[in-house]
Amino acid sequence: MAAQQRWKNAYNKVRGQSTPLFNGDDTPPGKVEEEARLAVATELLDHIRRFEPSITQTLRNIATELGAELYGLQHRLKTAKSLADKLTASRPDEIKDALRYTVGFRYGEKGEAISIEHQQEFIEKVTYTFYTLSRRGIKAVRIKNTFHDRLGYRGINANFLLPDRSSQFEIQLHTAQSFRLKSAEHGLYEEARAIERGIESGAYAKNDESVRTNLLKLQEAQRNVYKQIATPLGIHEWVRSIGAENLNFAWEGMDFETFRNKRKLSPAEYRFFTERVKTNLRKLQAIGA
Repeated sequence: MAAQQRWKNAYNKVRGQSTPLFNGDDTPPGKVEEEARLAVATELLDHIRRFEPSITQTLRNIATELGAELYGLQHRLKTAKSLADKLTASRPDEIKDALRYTVGFRYGEKGEAISIEHQQEFIEKVTYTFYTLSRRGIKAVRIKNTFHDRLGYRGINANFLLPDRSSQFEIQLHTAQSFRLKSAEHGLYEEARAIERGIESGAYAKNDESVRTNLLKLQEAQRNVYKQIATPLGIHEWVRSIGAENLNFAWEGMDFETFRNKRKLSPAEYRFFTERVKTNLRKLQAIGA
């Protein structure tokens, strides 16, 4: 533990904190930072591994109940090296995806259009996933729903607290269609992020027009990929982007009056969602009881 604290002190010093660097140590500062970041990353992962098996089993159970799939489960934990790289720009307490999951619902799996009924089933199963996690004591910190036309990435990203509330982990929720296209777009995302990091670090001049032009082209290519993803009808009323202080899993009180995708529900749609969704959600709750 003393060794870990020493690396933390070194890391804090490199990050601009007041803790003194090693006394009498002639290790080059760059090497100190590299090893400090790796030690902190390793310690963080060791702590998360205490809780990972039970969280994974809970999500396996939910996926089995709902006919879903946990995509990329073998990569649920970041490597120490990957996490250490992320610590170059983030404090340990800012890391929210050292443990991450992707829950995929098999709509649009074969490239087919997603019917209104299947869109509605996706919404039911997303709400049931959050309901079940809440009931198991896994507290949500943030839910971000980007299934709309204004942004590139489309999906639901949520952060939850570990049982000891020491750190956060991430769950993404997708249709098979949105996950497939997200995966296809990942190379474009990495290229764009590399340029953005280069601008932030000063490796690229902020006024370099060629760099800016390349970044804009990559971002436009990303948007073109995401335009192919269906926005499930009603998703913005059922799964809102909310912070921890507003989380409420008593779905009976939902307000359906206005969609955030710029139009109101018709009377028929209103009846469809209020009656069918609530009825089916109660069935799902009964299955999981």
